[in-house]
Amino acid sequence: MGNLNTKNVLKLPAKITDSVYASLEDGDFNFLTDFQNFIDDFIAVKPAIDSIKEMKEENLSMSIEERKDLQTSIVAEMPNVNEDDSFDIASGLTGVLSMFRIGWRKGATAERAKLKAELKAGTLTIESLLAEEE
Repeated sequence: MGNLNTKNVLKLPAKITDSVYASLEDGDFNFLTDFQNFIDDFIAVKPAIDSIKEMKEENLSMSIEERKDLQTSIVAEMPNVNEDDSFDIASGLTGVLSMFRIGWRKGATAERAKLKAELKAGTLTIESLLAEEE
């Protein structure tokens, strides 16, 4: 399934973090001169918002390799952040996401068990499920 939507969502906080580091590199934040650091952040907002809805489904089946790739891509979005900080920021973002992944998987497993039980008991039919989607 991939991790493109998740990358789009996590790219935004990574880019904002990078812009803050770039803006504070000289020890001072000046809106007029530092605004240019944030322009690409605005461009990343729409893809992030558009991708949020697809994130849950994507994370239910995300492989370990795709999770590692996700962390690498977050670090790549922060060239102005030192290596230690960028690694820890990426670890924090993916760590929070991993807690959601656990919850989503547990919820999906429980929902599948509930559907199986209802189908076996005859209180739910395939036809009624399909009718709900229409």
